[in-house]
Amino acid sequence: MAQRAKRPRGQKQYKARAKKKVA
Repeated sequence: MAQRAKRPRGQKQYKARAKKKVA
């Protein structure tokens, strides 16, 4: 997650995908 969060663009999308993966 940290690596993907580093990318500035698409934060909302990354958060949504992260939630699905984590949940």
